[in-house]
Amino acid sequence: MLKTLPAAKIIAVSIIQKTSWQVNILTTVIKRLVVTTIGCLIAGVAINTFLVPHEMLAGGTTGIAIILHYLFGLPIGPVMIALNVPLFAIAWRIVSRHTLYYGLFGMLMSSLAISATHFFADYRVSDDILLSAVYGGVLSGVGYGLILRVDANTGGNDIIGKICKKLYDWNIGIVGFYVNVSIMAVSAVLLGIKPALYTLISMYCTATLIDKVVEGFNRSKIVTIISDRSEAIALMILGSLTRGVTFLEGEGAYSHKNKKVLFCVISLSQLVRVRQLVEQIDPQAFMIVQEAAEVRGRGFSRIN
Repeated sequence: MLKTLPAAKIIAVSIIQKTSWQVNILTTVIKRLVVTTIGCLIAGVAINTFLVPHEMLAGGTTGIAIILHYLFGLPIGPVMIALNVPLFAIAWRIVSRHTLYYGLFGMLMSSLAISATHFFADYRVSDDILLSAVYGGVLSGVGYGLILRVDANTGGNDIIGKICKKLYDWNIGIVGFYVNVSIMAVSAVLLGIKPALYTLISMYCTATLIDKVVEGFNRSKIVTIISDRSEAIALMILGSLTRGVTFLEGEGAYSHKNKKVLFCVISLSQLVRVRQLVEQIDPQAFMIVQEAAEVRGRGFSRIN
């Protein structure tokens, strides 16, 4: 009995760890599906409320579906599905299952969201096409940014880009750019140059907001300081700002003197204080400030 007890404990611990791992995976999947649904709904409202009433477009297969809607009155949602079916068929043996499954879910939810919110197009929230381009782009960017933030997609350009990357080693971003340029060119010929130009403004806003949402709005700063009084500066940062500081070993190329280089990540609001501390302790210090797009860990965002 005594000999079997340790084995039983090991089995119990193994079962608990396996269960915890499965729960974490399930939680991640549910989070991705819920966030993808919310993102698709936001993008759908943006397209129907601000873009469609002014004959503007979105990018990718959504833009093609919108053009067909303007020309022939075809419903946008079902056309999006029809356009994506051959793409997913081609991608089935080429891209990862993760991309396919989440892309398929995102594509279906995006189509359903646009269909479910089509009645918003009957209400002209704004007669100003410029305001509509900006707000439509911003809302679309928030929606698609949420989707990309959880490592999901909505098919279309994402799938086209991954297919071209796998088969021809083309850059995914460049592929998406050329697809959108082609759509804009066709739009300018068929629908007129004015809606196409305003669509460019909307697409710019969308791209900007996608970057902001994916990277995070809470920007931090990386501060690198080279000084003969590195220890004193580090102590002041630790005491005054309660921020961690890392010493990197450095050597002057001309003097060959060894120096401790300070590396520190701070919030934007703390930057002025760090400048003041460095100026007080060593006015001759060399200080570099860089952008940090996303910082996770103690004192910043939680590591998921």
